[in-house]
Amino acid sequence: MSAIMTENSATNVGMLTGILTEAGTNEVELFEFIINDQSFGVNVAKVKQILRRQGLNFTRMDFAPPAVSGTMLFRNKPILVVDLRKVLAIECTTSDESRQLVMVTEFNNVTNGFLIDGARRIHRLSWKQFEPMQNLMTSNTPYVNGVVRLEDRLMMVLDLEHIMAEISPETSVAGSSFKLDVFKGTRDRSKIKILFAEDSALIRNHTVKQLDSVGIKNVIVVNDGKIAYERMIELKKKSEQERKPITDYVDIILTDIEMPEMDGLTFCRQLKGILKINLPVIVYSSLINEQMIQKCKACGADAYMGKPQIDKIIAVMDELFKS
Repeated sequence: MSAIMTENSATNVGMLTGILTEAGTNEVELFEFIINDQSFGVNVAKVKQILRRQGLNFTRMDFAPPAVSGTMLFRNKPILVVDLRKVLAIECTTSDESRQLVMVTEFNNVTNGFLIDGARRIHRLSWKQFEPMQNLMTSNTPYVNGVVRLEDRLMMVLDLEHIMAEISPETSVAGSSFKLDVFKGTRDRSKIKILFAEDSALIRNHTVKQLDSVGIKNVIVVNDGKIAYERMIELKKKSEQERKPITDYVDIILTDIEMPEMDGLTFCRQLKGILKINLPVIVYSSLINEQMIQKCKACGADAYMGKPQIDKIIAVMDELFKS
């Protein structure tokens, strides 16, 4: 499915997508937009609305990072507006800012605006079509998760969470440590064994550190859903060969949704439907909203929470493994 996005009026992305991808089909809808003639993409589930910049009032912020253009009112609430040209160090070849658009997004329970130069369409794709950036390139392009090959161009998929973590650290996983103080030393969590699937190195590293700070030290970390699924196949075979319960190897699954090869909802559905492994699954994603909660339930997830709610993860684990 695809839909054209126009500059002529405010556009509600949800109206254009029709019926969003079903849960557990390993599909994603990416909104393709333009910055200085280059194609970029984000998960359409993060996009609330596309607005024309012309006519919008920005309030400048004296001490904001250079990439922040200011704040604007969206549905009577102030939101930050970030200039993606400056974030990505893309030289501007046009001075007609009035033709720019504001892409209003919501993820990690925060609404932000991003300045873009144009909007193209929405693409329904399989996660298998998503190509992660090679390790050598990733160090030089920290804001790009990967690329998708279209007919005549490459679309670079942006890591908006990484961008906002640098601009507004207090809203990111890195800034959520203070919430964990109430859990430290309250019980022994050293025996809890977790398989954690997350493609963002930034979130993986911070989450593991924060789990460690409350006593959860046995964490198997993988960077995509396919590897997580293959690891569970191996552990199931091992449990059968050694005639031990699967909980001798892993107690709980913690998974993101957006991942290459296999997304977290597909991983959850196949884990419980095909492998018949009934371990608790916590979906930990920036995409959590009412619609996504229904998808999580449809795939058999036991809990779901938005980033950076690590405190809620600990609370759920304590409830599952209370002595």
